[in-house]
Amino acid sequence: MKRSLMLLGAIALMVGFSGTVMGQDTPVNVNASASIVTALQNEKQSDMYFGNYIVANEANIGTVTLSTASVATPSSNLTLLTSKPTAAAFKITTAYPNMDYYVQLGSLDAANTLTLTNSEDLSGTYTNKTMSVNNLILNIGLDGPSVSDVLLPTNAGYRFDNTLSSTTSYLFIGGTLNVSAHQLPGIYTKTFTVSVLYN
Repeated sequence: MKRSLMLLGAIALMVGFSGTVMGQDTPVNVNASASIVTALQNEKQSDMYFGNYIVANEANIGTVTLSTASVATPSSNLTLLTSKPTAAAFKITTAYPNMDYYVQLGSLDAANTLTLTNSEDLSGTYTNKTMSVNNLILNIGLDGPSVSDVLLPTNAGYRFDNTLSSTTSYLFIGGTLNVSAHQLPGIYTKTFTVSVLYN
């Protein structure tokens, strides 16, 4: 009986010792790091300008489509005078290409539209002193608009995600101007914001 107890004690001692050896760990080095990057630079090159127009028939509505390449296409009721329409254009620069970023427009109305307002008072047969701009389109290229435009959806807070492929890119914004019947003559304006930020 004593021999049996001594043998069990020896086995228990061996198992415990073996477990302690296998449980030992080798320390692994882990680096902690961070980087500070300069902010994206967003420099306006031009405002969104649809141009000057004559309305052929005040009782009819019309539209002007402004492309991201600064080409304005008016409907048949409107005639473009000697002015040069321009898409809104911005120069985006960074010291860190290949990083993700996004573009977001601010101060838009419902359904991502712009409402341009004429500061003059209504008079005579003129009954409308606001015009809307919808179907906003974005385009980003290295030295001009790229092949494909991006139509801004109507959901509020939408942002366009992209990846910087160079230290310098250009952003262009166009849209469709809606001219109502009996539109008051004058200058129509609206200010909105364009934010370009890292993701």
